[in-house]
Amino acid sequence: MGYGVVSFLDGFPESYNRQIIGPGRFHCRMDRPQRSPAPDITDHWQMFFDGLLNINDASAGILFVSPNKDKLRYVLRILFPVSNNVAEYEACLHGIRLAVELGVKRLYVHGDSALVINQLNKEWDITHEKMDSYCKEIRK
Repeated sequence: MGYGVVSFLDGFPESYNRQIIGPGRFHCRMDRPQRSPAPDITDHWQMFFDGLLNINDASAGILFVSPNKDKLRYVLRILFPVSNNVAEYEACLHGIRLAVELGVKRLYVHGDSALVINQLNKEWDITHEKMDSYCKEIRK
């Protein structure tokens, strides 16, 4: 397992900026101080995802935090050639699928890829067909 996935699992959510954009929207970590307090999310699950690409392989880390603050961690190995952006999309997509399987009804999604987050929120154009396919699948 690569360093990025290990640090991902160790670092979320305590060291994570928790600015929430709102229901049905995705969040990207920002390295600047928060300006307004985050809304009360005590009845929502939270999902943190991160894709990792290194020389030999790719993987994805997913962390769920329940409303009771219980944590579920998942690490997925990606067994086909991918770019870093595809690894990020795979992490998000599989996290959403896991949330459905867990029966999660309310979920805030957090990720550290500006490209993935902004494309999912329709704030950035999608110029690659594969990324468009990921966005459509995640938004279902």
